[in-house]
Amino acid sequence: MPNEIHNQDLAELIEGDEDYRKEFKSAEVLREPSDKHRRKIAREMVGFANRQGGKLIFGVDDETREVEELSLDDERSLKTISEVAHDRCEPKIEFTREFYGSDLGDVDNGNVYVVDISQRRGPPHAVVEASGQDIKTREYRIRAGDRPRLVSTEELEWLFERDSPSATFDCTSWFVYLKTEDGLGLPKLHLPDSQSLLSEFYWDLSDEDEEFLLENEGEKMSDFIREIAPFAFVRNLCEAHRESWLIEKRRKGKMEASPSISWGHYMVDNNAISPNRDVPTNQLELSEIEVTGLQQSLLAELSVDPVESTFGGMFQTPPDVEVAIDLHTQAEKSEEYTRIPTLTISRPNRFNFEIEFGRRLGWGRGPPDAHPIHNLRTVEDSFNNISEDMGTVELQIDFDAEFEFPDSPDPEVKSHQDYARQLIEILERNWDAYLFLDQLPDHTSYQINYKLDAIMQALGFNQSYF
Repeated sequence: MPNEIHNQDLAELIEGDEDYRKEFKSAEVLREPSDKHRRKIAREMVGFANRQGGKLIFGVDDETREVEELSLDDERSLKTISEVAHDRCEPKIEFTREFYGSDLGDVDNGNVYVVDISQRRGPPHAVVEASGQDIKTREYRIRAGDRPRLVSTEELEWLFERDSPSATFDCTSWFVYLKTEDGLGLPKLHLPDSQSLLSEFYWDLSDEDEEFLLENEGEKMSDFIREIAPFAFVRNLCEAHRESWLIEKRRKGKMEASPSISWGHYMVDNNAISPNRDVPTNQLELSEIEVTGLQQSLLAELSVDPVESTFGGMFQTPPDVEVAIDLHTQAEKSEEYTRIPTLTISRPNRFNFEIEFGRRLGWGRGPPDAHPIHNLRTVEDSFNNISEDMGTVELQIDFDAEFEFPDSPDPEVKSHQDYARQLIEILERNWDAYLFLDQLPDHTSYQINYKLDAIMQALGFNQSYF
């Protein structure tokens, strides 16, 4: 007869297979805590702690998923686990426990002892062999799938420096345009560098394209910007990573990885940064980038060809990296849009980075609400009412990095995470509108300067302000 479970929490706990958060062990491992068994327990605990934590479940057959009809003593089991966590693991591993048994009405026969291991809060844990106060050996492991595997030297470096291989970032970017008697133009405002990157495609529009976009201005201008944004970012890579994918800054004669904000308008001196040409690299020709979904996009209705306009250069990446643009990516979580233009940068069996452009999208008349010029009543406004002829597309950008490590060994995990950080820095310094505003000079000075420019323009001292 099957060993019936009467506790719902226990039934849910042992349901499913072993994975990176769950491991089944026979009750015999705790009933007979030999040196060999203690070493096995230590490896499992270290593997869980060095990743995201997990549950070590004693008293369940790892093949049948049935509770073994073997008894375990709560206090004796706690003593064994505590000794392993303290004496066989360095630093000591934190854990809690749960005890289920037939005498508690949880199961017909036997006991289940669950050790819930906490994720590390500091340096990585190691399985240690000690002689008195002296540690003879350290063995670093991390949970990968359903086992605790050994880590490589570079993976260990990464474990000491970082908490998680994943990386996410999101920001808001703007594109501001102007309707004039001669067609579409651009206002002369301080804006992030993304304005210039997007403008290169904007200037390629024909008169017929402009008429088409203005027929349903808010919707079509928004779609146009979100669809050319991946191509504009590729151009950005051609500028930023022309010589190397790793950009560093100089400080006191040393080279360091650049911080989140390292250059751009009103930022640090460009002479303080330098490409690191010593890292392993691959030169990616833009003609190698796969583009899909173009025929289903709004761009198919226009004369501008983003592929032809963009692809003629190159940029540097880590080895074996592939890049693709999909203008018709199926959105899983967006409430507003079913298709999200996506730039994918990946290395097979190592990592996959996705940059989505326009998961949230907005359009409005006038300059961006957050821009310091928004509430400024200038002489220029009184003459031309330019804010009524200005439009702003607000674009959300989402960056998500997924790494195969630690499920798969990656001796270059540190370099790959550095690459993700470099891409985030490009988004920060060239695309993040609100971070850009923080770098502007004092807003009061900015507004005074704008008023002076407007007055001079109104009096005819400047040939063209826009």
